[in-house]
Amino acid sequence: MTAIRIPNRSHVTMTGETDPIRYHYQPIIRYFMNKRLMMGAELLGGRRFRRLLDAGYGGGVFLPELASRADALYGIDLHPHVEAVQRMAVLEGVQVELRQGSICQTGFPDAFFDGVVSISVLEFVDDLDGAIDELARITAPGGTLVLGFPGENALTTAGYRLARTPDPRRVHRATYEDIFRAANRRFTQRRMVKFPAFAPDRLALFFAGEFERG
Repeated sequence: MTAIRIPNRSHVTMTGETDPIRYHYQPIIRYFMNKRLMMGAELLGGRRFRRLLDAGYGGGVFLPELASRADALYGIDLHPHVEAVQRMAVLEGVQVELRQGSICQTGFPDAFFDGVVSISVLEFVDDLDGAIDELARITAPGGTLVLGFPGENALTTAGYRLARTPDPRRVHRATYEDIFRAANRRFTQRRMVKFPAFAPDRLALFFAGEFERG
């Protein structure tokens, strides 16, 4: 698929130690970082959503692309830098409603969204089942959930070390297997993609899954 739209580098702000937004602009590593978003965009396909949520938007790197796919775009994240990300959105011409809050307790109404995206978020959540339950609550029947998360192996650990990001063994609370298991408890899995596509699951760098709310 064609490249996705990400914000101008001068418009973005790093929102915490686990926010990898700066790596989307660095030589070589940006290919792998943007690949995660491309996988999520691939699973969204050509659909247009009435209300689409970026659950755990971080520095907002995915917001410009998601805005092109939704009548109304929303974002929620725990970090306190909502105003900085909102400024980026304005500079990028992106209309989005951002709020600070937990993915486990979003405050949105029941069945509010027909699309929810969460990339590289659930592996950090202490209460994985609670997060999935909340995403199920706010997703309308027939709605789409797209999740993306890293694999767990020596290659991904080495990548984190090279990028000088926090050790995944310290900051990650869930593995890709945990996340798939939790998501399949409340949603129906439609598709799964991984990178590299030819790699066995135990050696894949990143996974993304498309799920449907029953």
